[in-house]
Amino acid sequence: MMNWNIIKTFITPPINESQRLTSWGTETQWLVFWLFWSILISAIYWILGPYSYLRIQDNADFNIPYRIAAAKDLLQYGITWWQPKFSGGMPSLVHPMVDNFLSDGLPYLLFPAWVVHGFVMWLQRFLAGYFTFRLCREILKLDSVASLFAGLAFSLYRWSVQDFKLVEALGLPAIGLVFFLFERILTQSTRRGVILAILMGILFGMVSQFVIHTFFLVCGLPFWFLIVRQTRLSTLLPRYAGFAIAVALVESPLLLTLLTYSPTTTRGHVDIDTLEAIPSLTDILQHTWSIIGWGHHLQNGLYLGLFTLGLLAARNLEKGLAWRLLALFLLTVIGSQLGHWLQMIFQKIIPPSRGNFLDFNQFTFFLGPLLGGMGLHLLREGGVTAKPPMRTLITLVTVIALALPVLNWKEITRKLLYRLPTDNYTVNFDNPVLRDLKQLQEKEPTPFRVATVGTWPPTVASASGGRIYPTY
Repeated sequence: MMNWNIIKTFITPPINESQRLTSWGTETQWLVFWLFWSILISAIYWILGPYSYLRIQDNADFNIPYRIAAAKDLLQYGITWWQPKFSGGMPSLVHPMVDNFLSDGLPYLLFPAWVVHGFVMWLQRFLAGYFTFRLCREILKLDSVASLFAGLAFSLYRWSVQDFKLVEALGLPAIGLVFFLFERILTQSTRRGVILAILMGILFGMVSQFVIHTFFLVCGLPFWFLIVRQTRLSTLLPRYAGFAIAVALVESPLLLTLLTYSPTTTRGHVDIDTLEAIPSLTDILQHTWSIIGWGHHLQNGLYLGLFTLGLLAARNLEKGLAWRLLALFLLTVIGSQLGHWLQMIFQKIIPPSRGNFLDFNQFTFFLGPLLGGMGLHLLREGGVTAKPPMRTLITLVTVIALALPVLNWKEITRKLLYRLPTDNYTVNFDNPVLRDLKQLQEKEPTPFRVATVGTWPPTVASASGGRIYPTY
């Protein structure tokens, strides 16, 4: 039978400072919890085997055939410049969606593609939840409940069916891990720290996405340590330089290929007026409101609301870290508007990037849960000396805060199940029509065209509920 006293103790604000809940649960217990949670929220991607959900449309998971082709060509030809199997042929390293070891390596030959896909979906969610939790509890010194909320929130990314996908690789989901490990590097001697930073940069470059996430995360890392962690520049600079240079060297073949190949692509012929793209004050205000208000980032409004409650409840507590977190969040929001204009310039130089180099807006999906966790922490700490009615209210807010990510996961899963009949691995990659086409291609060396017809024009929603996406 479940011990409700333990749960009550966990969610109720501590009575005094000696009963703070920063150490509730052992490391092994927390590791088991996050393993279980990540398996639970990624189950729809692997539990049904070859009939598991597989996201199609413009979210990059439909590039699985590219990954299989790249793995086969690697075995047959070794490392080559040109990939004839891709649409029209393209340089081996140019495609931004197959830009990391997890995406275009041997796993897609050793295991069925749906197994690899499910594994990556699980790994992303585990790293996102577990290391966000550890970063909050061990580095930011939030209590276990507040850290749990932050980990649950970020493990669900956007709280929608547009959650973590293959294109994110281990870039965006591993932000907490990168910051957590870099904290350790900063405690080492300069020489040892630089060596470790270089090794981490090499590894990060291999498992992240340069065009999609690597660049903005490398740019954002020093702001985290200078603003939030208040690290001395003399301590940070040599270690950060080693990390950034290592990432750049690992990603340099892709960048070189993008620079040489991009001008000849169809996107390279799209005329972009960078002057017209300069945001006006109205644009900046509308963009800011859409992120921190109730626009398309609904959960950020929740995080800021929780943060505000915490500030109001913790009047006599030190709130320096809280203000620094808020400052970085707002700086990211404002900077993302400027970054959007700079993206236009990058898009003229490297069209396939779609301007994602400086998409700092994505940083808010990580900083938001930290703000919410900080707010919940301050709220609970401020309730230490509160009267019983206020303590009951704080307990209720704690329960609601922890329940919201779980309820959103349930809603996400329900929507994905709705898509499952048309969006699963077997339907898209292992159906009889595709097998017949493959046999025809093997028998008939003359190239032929295959046309696809969709019942609706291609939109973000066109892969749902029987609407056939044209790329089928």
